[in-house]
Amino acid sequence: MNILILSDSLALPRLKPEFCHQRDTWPSLLSSNGHHIIQLSIGGATSDELAKQCYYYKKETLDVDVVIIQSGIVDCAPRFATKGEVRFYRSMSVFGKAKLKLLNRSQVRRIRNITYTSLGKYAKNMQAIKDNFAPVPVFFLGILPAQDAYEKELRGIQKNTALYNAVLQNSGNFLDLSAIPPEGIMNDFHRLNATGHRFVFERIQETLSGL
Repeated sequence: MNILILSDSLALPRLKPEFCHQRDTWPSLLSSNGHHIIQLSIGGATSDELAKQCYYYKKETLDVDVVIIQSGIVDCAPRFATKGEVRFYRSMSVFGKAKLKLLNRSQVRRIRNITYTSLGKYAKNMQAIKDNFAPVPVFFLGILPAQDAYEKELRGIQKNTALYNAVLQNSGNFLDLSAIPPEGIMNDFHRLNATGHRFVFERIQETLSGL
């Protein structure tokens, strides 16, 4: 199959916090199993940024059988500041970095209750991506389940993950990843190691074999 992949960093190899080689990522595993892969993966990308890239990726300009989207953790994670505020403070050199360090704490996150993308906007982005490629089927990978240790570090992540996954479920063609083994997730609680990539690949392959 010809497969287009749009994702944040979760589909990419990594050096830190744990090593994962390119050949062990789920897009590479799909390629090794005979699929032709077109991949756009942007580290730190929100669904807004991926939806905007659809300007360049359209069914009329691509020969694709399936589109796979992996996006959500960047959108839904509780934040202490907006993206614009982070950019502003970083532009202020030493003072700005000190301000970010002061704000980056759980108490501030609870008070401000910020995500980079609201739930409503996330739903609109997913629908826009789906509409962009219709009638080509678009499959949405579920946001990885937030372990209790992740909730302890980032209060509210479990609730947000459930809410944003519900949006993906309502979008149709949802690939649930909630059964991923904990040892498939890196020690930062949200990125895939080689074991996790293998799990995602097998979940996708199982779905594609039924088409």
